[in-house]
Amino acid sequence: MKIIVCLKEIIDSTISLGSGLRNVVVFREGLPLTLNPHDAEALAMALAFRSPYNESPVEITLVSIGPERVESYLRNGLALGADRAVRIWGEGFESLSPYQKAVLLSGAEPLSSPG
Repeated sequence: MKIIVCLKEIIDSTISLGSGLRNVVVFREGLPLTLNPHDAEALAMALAFRSPYNESPVEITLVSIGPERVESYLRNGLALGADRAVRIWGEGFESLSPYQKAVLLSGAEPLSSPG
């Protein structure tokens, strides 16, 4: 069985951004970032498939779209037992839409704008 786990960096949800904010734009600069807890849970579930009772081999690959700092999450996942890690990044990737990220992750077609 082959399992791919996507890891995403998010703004730490435990911090308080204050109350009464009127602007819908959240500025990322200076805010603490962390691994999405749901992605960490997905990794834990994938690793659970490696139980001694599972007779089929399990290969776990971690994938993250992000700058160099996301490598720490990938390295931690490898230390926990994942087999491979892939970091995808390039010039202009910070402005990718969710659709473009999905296409990039799927490898189904070249990266292009929807429509």
